[in-house]
Amino acid sequence: MSALALLARRVFSSRLRSFSRPLSTNPAPPRTIDDVNSLFAEARLSLQDALESKGTVYFVDDFADAKEATQATLSAFEALLEESSAEQRQSLLEANRPKMAQLAEEFRQLEHELIHDD
Repeated sequence: MSALALLARRVFSSRLRSFSRPLSTNPAPPRTIDDVNSLFAEARLSLQDALESKGTVYFVDDFADAKEATQATLSAFEALLEESSAEQRQSLLEANRPKMAQLAEEFRQLEHELIHDD
C-alpha cells in the first residue's frame, strides 16, 4: 500500500472511530451483543490499521488504539456475560467465544511482532 493510501486510510479510520466512540471515558456496560459486535468491528479495524502501519511513524498510535479497542471489546463481552442468565450466557459463549479468542490472539500476535521486530 502506498504511503499516501496508508495516510488516507488512517485519517479516515481515525475520524470514523472518533464518531463511534462514546463521549464518556467510562462507558456503560453493553446492553446487547450488538453493542459488543460494534466494539469487535472497531477492534478488528484498529488491529488492521496497526498491522498496515508497522514500520511507519503511525504505528505507535495505531498500536495503542488497537490495544484499547481490544481490551474494551473483551471487557464488554465479559460484562455482558455477567449480566446474562445462565441460558443466555451459554448461548452467547457458544456463538461468540471463538471470535473473541481470535481477537485476543490477533492482538497477542501484533504485540509479539512489536517485541520481536528485527
